[in-house]
Amino acid sequence: MKAIEKMMRKMEPDHHGKWAKFHPVWDGFYTFLFTPGETTKKGSHIRDGIDLKRTMFFVILALVPCLLFGIYNTGHWHYVAETGNMKLPYWEMIGDKIIYGALQVLPIVIVSYGVGLG
Repeated sequence: MKAIEKMMRKMEPDHHGKWAKFHPVWDGFYTFLFTPGETTKKGSHIRDGIDLKRTMFFVILALVPCLLFGIYNTGHWHYVAETGNMKLPYWEMIGDKIIYGALQVLPIVIVSYGVGLG
């Protein structure tokens, strides 16, 4: 890990040079991989190695099961509405349901994450 951290430090763009606009991208990636070097000095903050970016990463990981169920559920109810069969078994056409749900849900997720990161 030290070699990766050393390589990342060599790639760090300076704040006033040609690549200064990419420093927030570098900083976000660096603090995702490693604990940030800055900590709070006073106040009621918890002095811990986890920062807001890492906390939000765990929130995203926790929401992955919800996303997967949402993809399946979107496809399932599409096929229930299309066939008019309310007693459609959940295992019937499972691949079609997942593909249809992914095509409907993933563009929304990609745009929302892109806007959030931007």
